Amino acid sequence: MPTRALLAAVAVSLAALAGCSEGGKSSTVPVSGTVTYKGQPVTDLKILLTPASGRPADGVLDSKGHFDSLTTDKPGDGAVPGKAKVSFSQKPATPASGAVSSVDTYAPPKPTGLPEKYNSSQTSDIEVTISDKGEKDLQIKLTE
Repeated sequence: MPTRALLAAVAVSLAALAGCSEGGKSSTVPVSGTVTYKGQPVTDLKILLTPASGRPADGVLDSKGHFDSLTTDKPGDGAVPGKAKVSFSQKPATPASGAVSSVDTYAPPKPTGLPEKYNSSQTSDIEVTISDKGEKDLQIKLTE
């Protein structure tokens, strides 16, 4: 039986090293910051941080270009530590009260007002590094 206990301890240690928490959810840290484009705040867009491995985190930029309460697994849980590509999209429209939405309706993405390369994590050249303790004032400065 000591072998089973040793194997269980090794499995738990490997899961911790892999950055997983209970239930297969990602280990996340709080992240907040500001996004500017050519020195002006980027406003009212959705921001997406896509790590090389793990789940992406998203949030919303306010009227001053600030974001906080990023979400990976549950609202406001933060982002996975490490390097992540940054991209942007329009915020999803909020249906009017009582409105019925159709999952069969497709609407192409609306322009963000930023260069097209920033609309996808695959084409964005903006990469940030999230520390193991999180980021309280991450500054993302877009140029061209």
